[in-house]
Amino acid sequence: MKLTVQRRAVLEVLEAATDHPDIAEIHRRARERHPLALATIYRVVRCLVDARVAVHHQFGDRAGYELAGRSHYHLVDRRTGHLAEVEDEILTAFLARSLVKRGYRLLDYKLQVTAEPDE
Repeated sequence: MKLTVQRRAVLEVLEAATDHPDIAEIHRRARERHPLALATIYRVVRCLVDARVAVHHQFGDRAGYELAGRSHYHLVDRRTGHLAEVEDEILTAFLARSLVKRGYRLLDYKLQVTAEPDE
């Protein structure tokens, strides 16, 4: 895949993101440095997802994107909708061992946990 100015702009946004921006937010952040049309952002993000460079997530009625290869899971608070990334070395090791037994190696995983505070 050729690294165009447009792709570089989107990749820079996703690399710097500490959240999971949707298309509109990626566009807003990318436009701070590059004059890109919203349609261009849609095409670039779809290309990056198809190439497995970026990952699309659906959090209820909200979509978000992040770079691929960042092994973690997402904890969504059912009441507030707040989203947190949780890195769990034990879970990652378990998944890796489980896959090795089946002749595979773990590249990445996507897991979403929905919970609510215990009151």
